[in-house]
Amino acid sequence: QGENLAQRVARGGALPAAEACALLAPVAATLARLHALTTDRAPRGVRHGDVKPANLIVATESAPDPQRLPDTVLVDFEHALPIGQPAPRGGTEPFAAPELARADGQATAAQDVFSLGASLRWLLSGGMGDGVLPVALASFVARTTHVDPAQRPTASSCHAALVAFARSLGDDPEELVRLDGNRATFAHPPTPTLPLPMARQWRRRQRLYAR
Repeated sequence: QGENLAQRVARGGALPAAEACALLAPVAATLARLHALTTDRAPRGVRHGDVKPANLIVATESAPDPQRLPDTVLVDFEHALPIGQPAPRGGTEPFAAPELARADGQATAAQDVFSLGASLRWLLSGGMGDGVLPVALASFVARTTHVDPAQRPTASSCHAALVAFARSLGDDPEELVRLDGNRATFAHPPTPTLPLPMARQWRRRQRLYAR
């Protein structure tokens, strides 16, 4: 049980960078296991095919450990395919890899990596387009959403990077980030004329501009 990340953004706006990375780290780990899962029907692994915030559920715990990364569960395997099998065109915008627009596309692990990076970008901007990110995190998003699938990192590499980001970005004094997935808060609360989602995004942009 728990809310999905699309609901979390709708409720509280754009997520703090450390929180978003902590929430997506276990998703990257799940994708790495899927891509390495080999069976008779999927000798090259399995592609999920629909990684997006609405399909990422944050599990609730009665007594979470503040030092533990949150348990984000990837759901909805309706579009899962063996890697290498012909893949239908399309997907959920803006999370679908661009190569899925071609009629002769095949399912690849790189498509899930693109969707992971696009989901991170969406969480950080509150679904309102590109936001201002720390240089290293902006580079990570650019690499995961590269137009050339061969240039994207593996899901395993993404997991390691997201864990590192979750911990290195967690020292931001403006955003009191906890790794248990609880809502991060601002040191200065929003005003009645500036709702919480807009206040959170505006303050993040001002802070990152100053870095």
